[in-house]
Amino acid sequence: MSAHGELETQSEVGWGTIMGISKSILGKVTVAALGLGVLAMSGETALATTTSGKVTLTAQVVASCAVSNGSINFGSYNPASTPTAQTGTFSVTCTNSLPYGLSLDAGANAMGPLNAWNAQHNAYLADQALPTPTGVPDAVGAAPAVGGSYLASGSNKLNYSIASTIPASATGSGAAQTYTFDATIAGSQLVPAGSYTDDVSLTVTY
Repeated sequence: MSAHGELETQSEVGWGTIMGISKSILGKVTVAALGLGVLAMSGETALATTTSGKVTLTAQVVASCAVSNGSINFGSYNPASTPTAQTGTFSVTCTNSLPYGLSLDAGANAMGPLNAWNAQHNAYLADQALPTPTGVPDAVGAAPAVGGSYLASGSNKLNYSIASTIPASATGSGAAQTYTFDATIAGSQLVPAGSYTDDVSLTVTY
């Protein structure tokens, strides 16, 4: 064989070896790639498995009521005039759907007829700078001796009455609920000049 032929044979053998190695490497790379793909798919399948739980949130709504105080100002009272009447309001705010009861008392200065007579009689005598004996008839000019609610100025008493349309019970709405009541000072009460006041207590029961 000539040198030229030998070279060609060696060249063919070299190329064949190179091609074989390339195919071997390519096969290994392909297998590796396929392996990675399988692993990737296996990983995706694992991530698709889930479990669940829950977070519980709680709150407690407290039953409560609040009162917005009201007031009545009779202004100037003239004993010679007819009874003086005024209207007042107050509001109650209770939790929505909460039942509650309402009541007004007779005032901080309330008293029965006998105590009222004694208080007004003694106040009149004191105003006239006279002694205050017991068991004597009511003096002329003293305020009417009746029981009930009183505006007071020191020991002096001014009788009044409350006419209320306030219900005995109601149900809260969550918003303020307004109630109205009327108060009247009777006429012809010959009391000394002064600033007369009283506090009527409102009770909300729930």
